[in-house]
Amino acid sequence: MRDKNVRGFTLIEVLVVVAIIGILSAAGVASLRNAVINSRVKDASWNMASFMERVSTATKQTGDSLCVVVSGKKLYARLYVGGACGGAARDSFEIEGPFVVATSLHSITSAVSFAGTPVNWGVTTSPAVFAPHIGISNVIGEGCILANYKSSDHYAAVVKSRKENSFLAFMTKDGGTTWEKL
Repeated sequence: MRDKNVRGFTLIEVLVVVAIIGILSAAGVASLRNAVINSRVKDASWNMASFMERVSTATKQTGDSLCVVVSGKKLYARLYVGGACGGAARDSFEIEGPFVVATSLHSITSAVSFAGTPVNWGVTTSPAVFAPHIGISNVIGEGCILANYKSSDHYAAVVKSRKENSFLAFMTKDGGTTWEKL
């Protein structure tokens, strides 16, 4: 028989509360993980678009043709002076994190209306070349760079089409079925 002056919780009540806290924590960790991945993919998209804009500005300022090459397990770009893509790099940029450059364009072509067939600048045989000329955009042709996050369905993309005067940042969370313009 219980004493009326003793106060506290039974073992069953404590275990139920601990179980509820555990379930809520597990749900919170999963949501936090997805939020972190989405944030990293968005940052990668914006960083790639900003870098391409920076290259375009540098082309206008210097009057030199610049070449952006993307390769390797990490996503990085190098600026080369002159028409050829090679030799000593003038400047470089690297996106931190476990991104891998995608070799195919997946379904980004469904998200953006291109005038022709876009070039995959993520392949080393087709770099993005910027040449000085009068006009808004210095990039020659249309193209994009795609980066995959940890072999998941999350992709970051930077796109340049003839219809746009700037580089556009995109991301997808479902392997390319739907693209979100950032």
